Amino acid sequence: MLHRPHLYAAAAATLALVAAPRNAHALVDVGVEAGAVTRSAEAPDALRAGAAFGAHLELALLPLLQVGAYYLHDQHALSRAEATAPDVTFDTLGGRARLVLPIPGTSVHPYAWAGVGYGRASYQGELTGVTTGAASRSNTVDPRLGHFLETPIGLGVAYDTLAILRLSAEVAYRHASSFGGSAYDDAPTLTTPTSAVSMLVGLSLSL
Repeated sequence: MLHRPHLYAAAAATLALVAAPRNAHALVDVGVEAGAVTRSAEAPDALRAGAAFGAHLELALLPLLQVGAYYLHDQHALSRAEATAPDVTFDTLGGRARLVLPIPGTSVHPYAWAGVGYGRASYQGELTGVTTGAASRSNTVDPRLGHFLETPIGLGVAYDTLAILRLSAEVAYRHASSFGGSAYDDAPTLTTPTSAVSMLVGLSLSL
């Protein structure tokens, strides 16, 4: 059991950490994000907007430049009513570079970033009543798996709330290409979602 002087010392140390000014050149930025993603795909495989969450870990190579890894998971439903149990998920892991431009005299940090990632798609559920050419999707039971490359670019703004805590909001356009796997290669093929837009809010630690 801690004695009262020890409790006072711990509280003082915590307060000092929270109230201390931010290091002008943090070396590591690690955080999590959540929000929504829309992915474009032509009918009959159009996707509804879905919930998303992600994470990132970046190292500061220069005062304004951060480089690291990102992860994004998003889940969608097929927009057509014929899908009895549509469940489509995307998982993307990649690297990115972020340029951060602090506004002098404020806690606001606009930023822009670009990256490249590898994504996997999973189509779960039973697809019924859809025919494409000679290949019918009636009674086609998934999972059907696919993979692709993405080249996202994004804009955002971050706000310092505490000594090491930062809030952010961003929007990104995510172009996808080089599709493959059973979802996109095996008949009947599913329509490729060649672009996406993500809208995320985040919480990160700058150490």
